[in-house]
Amino acid sequence: MQWVAERFSQQTAAERHAPALTGRAIFGATIGNMLEFYDFITYSFFAIQIGHTFFPSHCQFASLMLSLATFGAGFITRPIGGLVIGAYSDRVGEQAVKFYEAEPIGPGRYSPPRVVDQQKIVIAGSPDQAHISTSLVDRQNLTMRMSMRRFTRLTNAFSKKVENLKAAVSLHFCHYNFVRLHKTLRITPAMAAGVDNRLWSLVEELVDRTSK
Repeated sequence: MQWVAERFSQQTAAERHAPALTGRAIFGATIGNMLEFYDFITYSFFAIQIGHTFFPSHCQFASLMLSLATFGAGFITRPIGGLVIGAYSDRVGEQAVKFYEAEPIGPGRYSPPRVVDQQKIVIAGSPDQAHISTSLVDRQNLTMRMSMRRFTRLTNAFSKKVENLKAAVSLHFCHYNFVRLHKTLRITPAMAAGVDNRLWSLVEELVDRTSK
């Protein structure tokens, strides 16, 4: 019965997310279209004045046509932008959501809860669900917790001030990207991305640059 109750509560939570995301998407699209058409209407209203100012010509008709051509270019870029942004959202427009069981009581209650279900929720577009995963963020979370102990659970190693936390996180990612050799890449991530072409030293460059 307990498993059935947990499963029911998880399904209820997942079902609550879908209408909220759909409503937010519709509201955002509506506001965006309203603002865009407001710009178009305003532009068309002042088309003659814009033509005289930005496209001065002896022929008033040519000046007006150039102004309206700029107006028409906006309508052409709308579908082009939709195709480009739509293709991007199809690749990154979903997220995987994990559901955990209730926190145990008694011995073992400090252990991470067991994953009982996972669902993939569409954020935007129609991405390929085969490529939706939490592996990258889980790997990054593990790397950060193992390399920088300020995020370790149930310890007093956390930063007492937010400024110290920012400095520790910045130092960690700077070391990870510029000093530490990636075992798979055989070079640093910064070198692989083309940001830098050499390996930083720990003391001479990392400490000196971050202490300024």
